[in-house]
Amino acid sequence: MAVNYATHKTTKGLGPIDAHGTQGVLVHSVLGVSPDGVPCGLLHQQVWSRDPEEKRTKEERKKLPIEEKESYRWLESVEATKNAVSSETHIITVADREADIFELFVLPRPNNMDLLIRATQNRRVQGDRSQSEETLGKCGGGSRIFRDHNHTFGAYARSTRTRCDLYTAMANPHYTCASP
Repeated sequence: MAVNYATHKTTKGLGPIDAHGTQGVLVHSVLGVSPDGVPCGLLHQQVWSRDPEEKRTKEERKKLPIEEKESYRWLESVEATKNAVSSETHIITVADREADIFELFVLPRPNNMDLLIRATQNRRVQGDRSQSEETLGKCGGGSRIFRDHNHTFGAYARSTRTRCDLYTAMANPHYTCASP
């Protein structure tokens, strides 16, 4: 999450939070929620600002070690969550596309921890492909059209078709990674 401080011109320690150079800080939070959806509290939080002088291309960022990428925050949050709750608690990490990284999927995690990640790219999965497609129909897969009703006057309203694929699959990585 980005906290926009664009109107606070004299605040120090800020950095760019978007491609337009808007100044602010970035926040990565882990919220504990009960099975009934009741918020239990903040389990972990990281706040940082980007260095305004450090501008890298997408290709340069791809070559960085995971520890130097912003997506490393997902790995740190999973570790912090494991340490914050008991082994009897079932942990489900729900994450956006930034967490769709190989390093998170191969990170050793206990039996009480699952991941629910919004995929940013297609993945190879183990098992019969037709079986996965059959499963999609049984658990709510399909597509929906969303219309933007908050568009600017005089601009065209946008419609977006989104496919909802819900199924359990084991990732079939291109290579294996030994546990440390």
